[in-house]
Amino acid sequence: MQNRRMKKIIWDSILIMLVLVILGGVLYLVQTRFSMRQQEENFELELDLAERKLAANQTTVTESRASFDAFSQAKADTLAYYYRAHATDDLAREAEEWELKELYVLDMDHKIVASNRTAEITRELEQTFEDLIKTQQPVDADMTAYYIARLGDGRILIAGRDLQNEYDYENSLLDPKTALSDVRIGNTGYIVAVDSNEGVITYHPQKELIGKSVEEVGISRRHLVDDYYGWITRQDRQFYCHCKQTGDTILIATIPETEVKSYSIRKIEMILAMFAVILIIIVTYVNMIHGDRLKNHQHQNEKDVIQIGKHLYFDKILAGKCKNILVIGIVLIFCSSYYIQWLSILSAQTVSFDNKLKAMNIVFDENKATLSELENGYNNEYARRAENIAALISHEPSLLDDNKMMDLTKRAQIESIYVFDDQGKVEVTNTAYKDFTLSRKEEDQSYAFWDVVKGYKTVLVQEAMEDDTTEHGYMQYIGVARQDAPGMVQIAVAPKRLQARIKTTKLTYALHDVAVEN
Repeated sequence: MQNRRMKKIIWDSILIMLVLVILGGVLYLVQTRFSMRQQEENFELELDLAERKLAANQTTVTESRASFDAFSQAKADTLAYYYRAHATDDLAREAEEWELKELYVLDMDHKIVASNRTAEITRELEQTFEDLIKTQQPVDADMTAYYIARLGDGRILIAGRDLQNEYDYENSLLDPKTALSDVRIGNTGYIVAVDSNEGVITYHPQKELIGKSVEEVGISRRHLVDDYYGWITRQDRQFYCHCKQTGDTILIATIPETEVKSYSIRKIEMILAMFAVILIIIVTYVNMIHGDRLKNHQHQNEKDVIQIGKHLYFDKILAGKCKNILVIGIVLIFCSSYYIQWLSILSAQTVSFDNKLKAMNIVFDENKATLSELENGYNNEYARRAENIAALISHEPSLLDDNKMMDLTKRAQIESIYVFDDQGKVEVTNTAYKDFTLSRKEEDQSYAFWDVVKGYKTVLVQEAMEDDTTEHGYMQYIGVARQDAPGMVQIAVAPKRLQARIKTTKLTYALHDVAVEN
């Protein structure tokens, strides 16, 4: 009797284990696929973020260079305007004052007649000048950007500006690391960037892999195609990946197999544990009923028993008595599985929301940081331009004329120039506000410039602010101390590129492309 009971326990255990193994295998396949689908959604989000950041950096580089060229061309044009009326052979002083690396004056035959350069003029430099004169567009050579301005009578002024700082800034933005280093896939995943033409890694969190070919690190190039989903094996480790091509770069969102499957395994363990408990209860209950029947000598009727195998029978009476517990068990299994799956979906949705909020915050914060850098760059350039105009007026008093101010404004590519005396009253301007006086009310925009007029400050750059009186929408005022007399030279500019950047920092813009649901 004891042996028979032991055999029954062993067979019951084997049956339970078999059911759990089969169920575990099915759940493993289902949950792994579910986790992979979750990762695919995350891949799409993070790759889109990475692509947007790369595009934003490229746009910033383009805008930065356009601003650099615009400022430099305005500087060359303004200096040319002054040089026409106040020609000098001391170009070294002018170049230093205007922060120019090189400065040349060419006659009508395009021969250099004056320069701040002491070194011999090379054939390469002459070719650069020929290209500049032919295209009338900025030309770069030897880390110098050259700009052309007409002096009249066929003469030409060429200004060369050092490009080193601009190049360093642009290269830092174009480095994929700047855009991709803080983009994470799950907890341990990351983005890899590969040159699609050369198959060379241009960004990887492991610095030692940058510059290596994908073959060197064990990645097949056949996987590096747009919209590829699948497993990639590297150094005996498997990674689930999604590739997306943007320009000449393949972005690879990658996450280790261990992370993809770890969450699935935890869910499977929870479901199997519930299944095991319910199965044990059912089997125990069946054995109790069967034991009671044997104890009470209730013999089986052949009509109540169906033989399934040699030693396997189906007892109708026993099944009828166990029907309720079986139904309850199945319902419990279904409900618990549904609940766990629902929690999984809810968790995945929460992670998706968190990722989207993170993406939005990253874009928003980076736009603010870029705007801050851009504002500082613009402010410095505008302040220097105002100082240059103040120096021109000091060198050439005849410029204190309304008509000449109109010409100078066009040359300097600004909206207006105001020259104030020591009483805060306009002496000369290219605008219609010829009787304007600085306000004495602290809340008024012009009040702050009394500090410059009275000599407490040499430079004051106000933030760009909305101005309904101008078609540009924004206006920015910069004041510097006069160099010829007490007072102030003030310029007004319409920072068009800055307006576009300000727009990108607004919350409505940051939310525009962030959907709550896919």
